[in-house]
Amino acid sequence: MQKWFLFISVMILASCSVDANVPAESPTLEKVTPEVTSETPSNNLETLPVDMSWHIQYSGDMDYSLDVDMYNIDLFDTSAETIKQLQSRGVLVVCYFSAGSYEDWRPDAADFPAETLGKPMEGWEGETWLDIRQISKLQPVMEKRLDMAVAKGCDGVDPDNVNGFENETGFPLTYEDQIAFNTFLAKAAHQRGLLIGLKNDLNQIQDLLPHFDWILNEECFSFDECELLLPFVQAGKPVFVIEYDLSPQKFCEQANKMNFNALHKNWELDAYNYACRWHMIFLRAFIIGISIAAPVGPIGVLCIRRTLANGRAAGFFSGMGAASADMVYGAIAAFGLTAITGLLVDNAFWLRLIGGVFLLYLGVKTFLEKPSDKPAQAAQGNLLSMYTSTFFLTITNPMTILSFAAIFAGTMLGKDTGSPLIMVAGVFAGSAAWWLTLSFGVGILRDRLNQTHMAWINRISGAVIVIFGLYALLSGG
Repeated sequence: MQKWFLFISVMILASCSVDANVPAESPTLEKVTPEVTSETPSNNLETLPVDMSWHIQYSGDMDYSLDVDMYNIDLFDTSAETIKQLQSRGVLVVCYFSAGSYEDWRPDAADFPAETLGKPMEGWEGETWLDIRQISKLQPVMEKRLDMAVAKGCDGVDPDNVNGFENETGFPLTYEDQIAFNTFLAKAAHQRGLLIGLKNDLNQIQDLLPHFDWILNEECFSFDECELLLPFVQAGKPVFVIEYDLSPQKFCEQANKMNFNALHKNWELDAYNYACRWHMIFLRAFIIGISIAAPVGPIGVLCIRRTLANGRAAGFFSGMGAASADMVYGAIAAFGLTAITGLLVDNAFWLRLIGGVFLLYLGVKTFLEKPSDKPAQAAQGNLLSMYTSTFFLTITNPMTILSFAAIFAGTMLGKDTGSPLIMVAGVFAGSAAWWLTLSFGVGILRDRLNQTHMAWINRISGAVIVIFGLYALLSGG
């Protein structure tokens, strides 16, 4: 009796629907309307959102294919045509140059007065610090670079090494010297209609926040100083963070809670790009995959019955058919393919009719099937057949796509334009994990069942599947 009670309980649980339990969005800091000052950009660009997907690359084979909100690329090495192509996709293009250092390989290196060159930058061959106190002598070079950014069509600029006062530059730079130079850069950029970001320089945020449109920091988690970046988030301005040595698992969760746009990058700033917001998106999509898979009644019954009759592999492959169909519908919802969605929903009656008839066939076949003398192992061909049948059953229920669309919208997973592939992968992984768990869990009972038990399991499973088939036919349309 205990065996039968356990089996019937499992069958009921697999056949019943449960509500998807998707975690709510992590709380974020309240967005405050940025202060409008004389340093507000004079162009027509909207204020940047706090949450932005982005890619930064200065070396290696350039990857311009990522579906992100912003590209941070080198001012000198990037052509106007490349910038135009990125912008045609709606990408914000930020152009990088070093404002606080001299680089001997740049085409305008000869424009820097010799008396402005200081100590070499440690670890960076061919690069030396600049005497930013001499703004009048550096102004022509910096303005020429900003004019180049305008000519190439950059939306904004990312001037680097603007915290020389904290380093051994060879000059007695003060806090006030750095404020004056950085403010000059911001004003000159805004006068040309360019957005501008503050690079590192954490200890001057309170004074420079009104003048800059975002901040980009390197390794704040490594040095435990990320709290200093929060004023930008509180002012409604985005924070971009790069970590090199820390693994994503050690900082991504906290970065997402702080509403930072954090990346894990190689020191060379090549094409490798791991976005923390995608890290969280995958985890949420994984939970959605489980939530969508768990309530499916007829697939659950088939998975259990096939596991008991033919082994864990049979049950798992049956579940993977459903997981693959969930992935297809998840992709349609994630990528916003409204034309396909409309086509499926418009033909929902016929799809449900076909699915219902197939369920009736499987139910009757299962009810009449005689158990073998000893447990069988599914052959490779049978595994493919089991996979195909559950894929077909799941795909003939187009209402599933509406469930995905509603959940994606409710959890705001579609907000990040770079996330659809991550979302689909998470949904598939979550669904597959559920079927793996179910098939291996039920497989524990297999060796305890005799031929009589399996005969009753076939009858009960067949009857339940027939009921699902009749329900699909009666509720079609």
